[in-house]
Amino acid sequence: MFPPLEVVNGCHLSSPFPSCSPIPFDWPNVSGNWVTLSLPFLEESTTYNQIDFNLGYTHPTNKPHFDRKIKAMICHSNPISDQVFLTGGHIVHYSAMTGSATTSFFPTPFNLETIPWAAGSTTYQDKRGMFYHNSRTSMASVTDGTSNTIAVSETFGYQPTSAATPLEVMTGQGQTFSILTTTGFAINQFSLMSRWFTPSSFHTGGTQVLLADGSVRFVNEYVDQNTWQNLGSMSDGKVIGDF
Repeated sequence: MFPPLEVVNGCHLSSPFPSCSPIPFDWPNVSGNWVTLSLPFLEESTTYNQIDFNLGYTHPTNKPHFDRKIKAMICHSNPISDQVFLTGGHIVHYSAMTGSATTSFFPTPFNLETIPWAAGSTTYQDKRGMFYHNSRTSMASVTDGTSNTIAVSETFGYQPTSAATPLEVMTGQGQTFSILTTTGFAINQFSLMSRWFTPSSFHTGGTQVLLADGSVRFVNEYVDQNTWQNLGSMSDGKVIGDF
């Protein structure tokens, strides 16, 4: 069983607009996410055991642990690797795949965490990725095939001030709650909407992805976009082309 994208209490999955508290205005109370829940498997059991999952990441009990650098979450090719953001949370360079689209039922670019399939709705189930709010994804859930489904993609971990100035950090979330990405955004294509969610890297010409079968692949940024989008969902039934 894979960990959930985030542990969110109070979800009401009334399709097509599921409402979940703390979404969208109480995010600091989120404490469990796929990174923190994976810590025992990253030789970080000491940190994991000190997190109180009944408290939010900004609580004084938890904040030092969310602000701590997790080496397994840092890419050596990324020049920005030691940043703690104003909202708290150390930067991470890998994001869980939520699906293959970017539709949000809130009309602003700042609410991608509210994408319906991430909240558990069946409305966009064919676009759903392996990680969403309160998800309990198993290998059997990945009906498109574990070698054809992205589990985690590399990301910058922050929003550059512009595509031309990738080393200038405009904003970011780090190891808090927004550790997600989607193949709805093309590789290395930044905008106000995509912010730090864009699959991206400082590797020339593409980005690294972790597939559900545990293998790591480098995907060229000029990959066919239909193929790229289909890789983000785990059960859309579409045939994956070469990548």
